[in-house]
Amino acid sequence: MMESLKNDLLRHPFFKELSAEHFDIILRNTQLLTFDAGERIFKEDEEANTFYIIKDGKVAIELFTPRRGHVCMQTLGDNELLGWSALISPYRREFDGCCVEKSHIIAIDGKILRQEMNENPRFGYELLKRFSYIVVRRLKQSRLQLADLYGASS
Repeated sequence: MMESLKNDLLRHPFFKELSAEHFDIILRNTQLLTFDAGERIFKEDEEANTFYIIKDGKVAIELFTPRRGHVCMQTLGDNELLGWSALISPYRREFDGCCVEKSHIIAIDGKILRQEMNENPRFGYELLKRFSYIVVRRLKQSRLQLADLYGASS
C-alpha cells in the first residue's frame, strides 16, 4: 500500500523535481482515505491541518450562504490539490469540501509539514512556490467564472 502511494506521489506534477529528502518528509506524513459521495472532507472555518490530493473522484468546493445553503464554487477532480489552508496562515478552512462521488483522497499532514517548513526554509520555499502557483491558477478560474456569470468580457 505504501509503495503504491509513493508511486502515485512520484508521478504527481506537484512533486516533480522535489529533492528526495523533501519528498520523504511528505511521504512519511501521508495516508490514503476513501470518502463516499456526499461525505464532507472538511468544513468552512474549522482548523486546517491537512491538505489533500484527489487520487480519483470529484470534490465540490462549496460556500455556505444563509439564503441558498451550500453553493458549489468549483469542482475538482483527479490529481488536483485542495486544502492549501493547512499551510497558509491563519490555518482555517475558507470553504467546505464535499465529495460529489466516491473518492480516494491522499491526505498529507499539514501541521507536521508546517513544522518542517519552519525548520527547513528551503523545504518551505519549495512548497510555498508550488502552492502559490495553484492559488493563482484557481483565482484566474474564479475570475473567468465570475466574468461568465455576469456577462463581462475578460
